[in-house]
Amino acid sequence: HPSNKDNIELVQTAIDVIGNLASAGPDESDEEDDETKESVVTNIHRKIMYQGAVRGIVAAMTGSCKDNSAVLMSALETLATLSSDENLVQEYVMPSGIITLLVDIMKQFDWDDGIIEKSTMLVRELSEFEECVDDLADLGVINVLLDCLNNHDENLEILHHSQISFTNMSINFEEQEQIVNSGALDAMLAVLGKTFSNESKDNQKLQEIHSEIIATFQRISCTDEFSEIVGTKGMSEIMGSYDSHVAINLDGTPEYVASLFNLIAQLAF
Repeated sequence: HPSNKDNIELVQTAIDVIGNLASAGPDESDEEDDETKESVVTNIHRKIMYQGAVRGIVAAMTGSCKDNSAVLMSALETLATLSSDENLVQEYVMPSGIITLLVDIMKQFDWDDGIIEKSTMLVRELSEFEECVDDLADLGVINVLLDCLNNHDENLEILHHSQISFTNMSINFEEQEQIVNSGALDAMLAVLGKTFSNESKDNQKLQEIHSEIIATFQRISCTDEFSEIVGTKGMSEIMGSYDSHVAINLDGTPEYVASLFNLIAQLAF
């Protein structure tokens, strides 16, 4: 409510409640099929958005809470949770001007791991939808994601969200070209060269990130020009990752090795 816009604590609580409601849905143990469960979640999101939740959250992000890290993190995470259905995203999220605001926030708070993590989570969700990809690219999201790889290389959640976003955005030639020309391939190869640690949880996450890098390379390499660039720039790191993944031998190693050799076969042609 406008009369409460300056009550920061109340605003954050309201956003958190909306986020909790958006996360509600059937229990995993429920017998409904996945399509039915998805429909239930979509209906919940539709009711939340119809009541003006997205508009209210964006207003808080641009108003009295624009410099409050905690509120911005809550808002970004809630918007990411609400952005699971393409029709709802197109009807309620995109018209709110969130992409321009999102890029501005990521530039302003590029030092803040918490805000960047939630921001890349939202980019990841929006980039799932092809109609959003061009808008994201046109407003400079690719360069912002590149900064995330370079400046937050110790935060595995940020790296994972960013890499999935790169994969999602590699569906069109124009975005593939932007990614190649931005220098993002070098940053991805640097991440691919990251070594495993003694922390099993971190190792699992790093393997997921490496797998996503391979997926990005596969998409980018669908043209001869970009395939040659990926092969020339990255064959050493790509092959080197084989040894490290086989040595660590995690549950996902067989799948990683299979994807790796699929990429190598693709680059060979």
